[in-house]
Amino acid sequence: TFSHMWNTVTWIYNGIGILLLFQFIQCKYSDYNSLVDRKLFWRLGCHKYIVTVGLMLLITLLLVEVFLPEVSPLQNEMDRIHFGRYLGILVAFSISVIWMIYLRKVDIFEPERWIHILIVFVMGSITTFAVFPISRFIKSLGFSLNGQLVNDFIYCIVGIGMVEELVKMIPFLIIIQFKKIVNEPFDFILNAAVSALGFAFIENSLYIKKSGFYAINGRALLSTVAHMTFSSVIGYSFMIASCRRPGKHCYYILGGFLLASLMHGLYDFWLINPIAKKLNGLSLIFFILTTHFWFTLKNKAIKASFFYDESRNL
Repeated sequence: TFSHMWNTVTWIYNGIGILLLFQFIQCKYSDYNSLVDRKLFWRLGCHKYIVTVGLMLLITLLLVEVFLPEVSPLQNEMDRIHFGRYLGILVAFSISVIWMIYLRKVDIFEPERWIHILIVFVMGSITTFAVFPISRFIKSLGFSLNGQLVNDFIYCIVGIGMVEELVKMIPFLIIIQFKKIVNEPFDFILNAAVSALGFAFIENSLYIKKSGFYAINGRALLSTVAHMTFSSVIGYSFMIASCRRPGKHCYYILGGFLLASLMHGLYDFWLINPIAKKLNGLSLIFFILTTHFWFTLKNKAIKASFFYDESRNL
């Protein structure tokens, strides 16, 4: 059954996570032994990624507390000592940061500065809350999920896919105005994906805590990657549009937005509609196919870099 298959996949994901953690510790230990003066190991520069993760977590929590107090995890004194709530946010944030580190690692020819990545991430986190009023407006028009196959299929594409992809585009549209920051093809995909990770951080915070942390594997290795993939399609369409003649840009951008919304809607449809849920294993197959598609886009963009250097490899 699908539940048995999912349990197997979960064990595999946990095994991969433990293996990566072990490799990280092993790498740090190797770095420590390779230094002649081992006091240098304790310098800040040797642990910049760990420090970056900590600072990003602290800054994000402070921004949510200051600018969005109504949804802050610190609404009252009891919540301020609620360990589970903090842990849910920490886990959600860690998921996004791991993928941000990966994205920056593959940006090998002209890596983005962490400050630029952080800005897009924070904007992506804040603009996530625009989904709620838009969704309420759509539902006020009488359009919502009702369990019917055709209705739910259209709603997943329009009411979920289009709305969420539109919101995730906002930070991306802001950052691409700065040509000195977005100065190579892969930057379009990277910034679109980081905006999606900001969105996923807020969404994961809600789902992981609500599910009693049972959703960690699914959110880390399915939902978060799916958000990255869908938004990257839009980023790639902007990349192509930037290389085309003026006047035809809108066709590529609109096409990318519609494709991303369709992909997003299809992914959610098999998980939401009660009839389609019987075949929800198709979502996993669809996820694998779209992830392969993302790697294709990523490889094409990296190879098209203006800073391309054959001698540099991951």
